[in-house]
Amino acid sequence: MRANPQRNAEKVRLELARRLLGAGDECLSGERLAGDLGISRAAVSKHLAVLRDRGFSLDASPRRGYRLVAWPDALTPEAVLPQLQTRTLGRTLIHHEVCDSTNTLAFSEGLAGAPHGLTVVADAQTRGRGRRGRDWHSPAGAGLYASVLLRPELQPQAAPPLAFAAAVAVAEALEETLDLSPRLKWPNDVQLGGRKVCGILLEMSAEPERVAFVVCGIGLNVNAQTLPRELEHRATSLRLEVGRPVARPLVLAPLLAALERWVDRYVDEGFAPLREAWLARAAHLNQEVRVDTPNTTIRGVAETLDADGALVLKLPSGESKRILVGDVWPVTDPVDETTVTR
Repeated sequence: MRANPQRNAEKVRLELARRLLGAGDECLSGERLAGDLGISRAAVSKHLAVLRDRGFSLDASPRRGYRLVAWPDALTPEAVLPQLQTRTLGRTLIHHEVCDSTNTLAFSEGLAGAPHGLTVVADAQTRGRGRRGRDWHSPAGAGLYASVLLRPELQPQAAPPLAFAAAVAVAEALEETLDLSPRLKWPNDVQLGGRKVCGILLEMSAEPERVAFVVCGIGLNVNAQTLPRELEHRATSLRLEVGRPVARPLVLAPLLAALERWVDRYVDEGFAPLREAWLARAAHLNQEVRVDTPNTTIRGVAETLDADGALVLKLPSGESKRILVGDVWPVTDPVDETTVTR
């Protein structure tokens, strides 16, 4: 079988990125890299030039060699894979500069038999989707748009809580990498300072007795410095919150690691541990809220999640009511959110 030169070049660049990351502040000589990779020093220089073009900041010294200065804000395999600490999630990575929707592409990959953990990422989406048919604002380079293909051993009715696993995973990644304190708004939003920074969309293919696969779509506002007027009072970005640019792979890697942990734990242990982790970060708990359901608007105090992930409201009558589908808002907020994207 004839070798694929492009694939071989990608493997070399990926290995160079791994070695630069592993070296930390140390310099790696071109001669050493050439010997380890079985290529010429000229080829090393050529591949490192490509990495520079793709955002890797490198310091080069004729006597000492090459040193990594800064990791790129890129979602290419050489920028993402060396950072991963997962067994399966993200290990098969498909990157697009622009696509219509990462969820659409991941769903097609699932139908074609792609493995558990396949992850589709894009720098921009032209038809990004949120819950209940809403659009997802997806400008180039400003967000993390990722869809993960999951094949859990679950019955179809047990799949929806995977959205809670994704929300907790996003929260843990932001806590770990940026020392932020996210709150989780039922059913699947992540907030910072009361504004939405991330949304999650699950799409499933199932047979009567088992899940074939679930696509978990995650849209995270990362480096947006401005937001559309209709969103600016409702949404925020990591950059706006921390006051500096954030490299997307440095968030994606711990996010995928946390998602892998929580999906595995949910499959093995059920909803109780995941419910506890979600409630510990819950927004609006024990507060009066309104819930816009497909058919009506309901007011009450958000009490808890039940054992299936439904929101439990305490109504003014004192009755407790389970909410299966809807959007939660503080009662002090009069805005009609049905016209707002995301």
